[in-house]
Amino acid sequence: MRPDRRGTKTLRASAAALVLGAGLLILSACGGGGSDEGNNTTGSTSGGNTTTAPATKGGTLKLNMSNTDVDFTDPTLAYGSASWQLEYATALRLYNYPDKPAPLGSKLVPEGAAGFPVISQDGKTYTITVKNGFKFSDGTPVTAENYAYAINRALSPKMQSPVATFISDIVGAKEVLDGKADKASGVTVAGNKLTIKLNSADGGLLAKLGMPFFQAIPTDLPIDSKGVSTYASAGPYYFANRAVGRSILMKKNPNYTGDRPQNVDQIQIDVNTNVNQSLLQVKADQVDYDMGGLPPSSHSQLASQYGVNKGQYQVHPLVETDYIALNTARPAFRVIASRVFFPTKGRSMTTWVGRWRRKSRSMPLWMCSRRSGRSLPRTKTQPHSLSVGVWPFTSSTA
Repeated sequence: MRPDRRGTKTLRASAAALVLGAGLLILSACGGGGSDEGNNTTGSTSGGNTTTAPATKGGTLKLNMSNTDVDFTDPTLAYGSASWQLEYATALRLYNYPDKPAPLGSKLVPEGAAGFPVISQDGKTYTITVKNGFKFSDGTPVTAENYAYAINRALSPKMQSPVATFISDIVGAKEVLDGKADKASGVTVAGNKLTIKLNSADGGLLAKLGMPFFQAIPTDLPIDSKGVSTYASAGPYYFANRAVGRSILMKKNPNYTGDRPQNVDQIQIDVNTNVNQSLLQVKADQVDYDMGGLPPSSHSQLASQYGVNKGQYQVHPLVETDYIALNTARPAFRVIASRVFFPTKGRSMTTWVGRWRRKSRSMPLWMCSRRSGRSLPRTKTQPHSLSVGVWPFTSSTA
């Protein structure tokens, strides 16, 4: 299931910006000169239609997030596209998507785990060895207990986490969801080994564990349905401050020893900014990037001024999966045949649901400041790991 989209431009745009902190969903690099605070390196390379240059070290990455804010920064609750992209900079997950161009960037690899899990013959027991050496931003070592707590915290009915249904097939999960237990009996820890037992085999479990919900979190992180805004993280960065509706500050984790990018010292994000004013700030090198996208009327002028995919102004297609939740209790959707999508041939996909039709085209567009070009790496894409439909779907109805 993909996170809530806050506009088609937001997801792709912010992805490229935050990668200098932690390699998020990188889609393009913006080239150009200039420098921010800190030590700048010189030189550039180009591949395809994108331009890259050695990353700037140190200083502050200044971002805007026009017309919106994240839903949460709490890892158990955050489910918006913007918040997930921030968490790609802060999270240390058991399995992650590497900061590499496609297709390698689309394949899960061990991160907090020492390797892929040992899976029982019946596919219902996963044993994962947690890698030694990682630490949270407060200096606390990362252990298997941190991942076990992330699972149990997500199952807690007091958290009301949107991910609880994804892991409801873990042995003992129902008891936690029903408030009869604090921990799922199927999630156990022995030394640096995390064992997860399922009621039935689930080939998508690793993809689920690769979601930000299940990153390593402190075992004393409060259970609060309103969420915790700042906390120690084990990825390259951590949330140092959040003023809801105003700003977010992310700082470098001084204890991070992994191989993911950690170039700038901190990332300052002003939220709910004006998208037109923000574009002027980017052009003037006062802001590096706007996660909220660009004014709809600006594209013709930007393409004429900067060219397309030649530097600061980038336009790239995106492969994505959308879903629609259908109320099968309503008469219109009681018939299975009315719940199936029928794509047609052609450049765009037309999906039919009953009497409704929607054409879907994605063309992300964004622009970065000249100075940020030395920090943004080259192209990478990452698909959403899980696609979930709520209707019965069998070969007879396909």
